[in-house]
Parts: sequence; C-alpha cells; structure tokens
Amino acid sequence: QPAKDELNRWVNNILSSFNQISHPPPSLIITSDASHVGCGAACSNISTGGTWSERECQYHINYLEILAAFFALKTFAKSSKDDHVRLMIDSTTAVSVINHMGTSHCDACHTLATENWEW
Repeated sequence: QPAKDELNRWVNNILSSFNQISHPPPSLIITSDASHVGCGAACSNISTGGTWSERECQYHINYLEILAAFFALKTFAKSSKDDHVRLMIDSTTAVSVINHMGTSHCDACHTLATENWEW
C-alpha cells in the first residue's frame, strides 16, 4: 500500500511539478544540525534547539538530521511569504534525501522528507 500511495502522489502532482534551473534569492535561510543528544536551528540571528526524547535518541542520525530540518522549518517558515527557503544542513545524506523528495532506502526518512516538502 505505501508504494501505491507514493505512485498516486506522483501521478497527482506530475503535471505541476518541475525543477527550475535558476531560482530567485531565498526569502529565508535556515541552518539546522542534529546529534544523538539534540538538535538546533538558526535563522536571522535567532536560534532555537533542544534535546531529543529518550525514544528519539534511538533514531538513526540521518533521520535526526531530517527531523531537525523539519523542526527548523516549522519554527521559522510560518508564513506564505516564505515560499523559497534555503535549508543549510551539514549532512550530505539528509540534503540528498530532501533534494530528491525522498528515498527508497529508508521508509522513515522518505516519509519525513515528504513532510518537509509539503510544509
């Protein structure tokens, strides 16, 4: 069923999806980072962060990096004017998963990357 849901998402969005060659300057630049202890984010000289719950600490670091980026988006990109956001993440895996709108290697990372894009 998850594969069918993913295919349906692509079918329903294929006509409106595109990847521009050039982009206007971002309206927001957000940096985020994660470790197995906690995460943090910064935007426009404002920073936030915290520690993971006991359950969250058990996740793979790639998932935690994507989760930190998602929390950063939810914290700093709250209005419709923030339609072009640049996420600065030091994990090449997290960047790749988000840029490719998901991954086939990890269901949890794929779902979280999709949530990042939908935000």
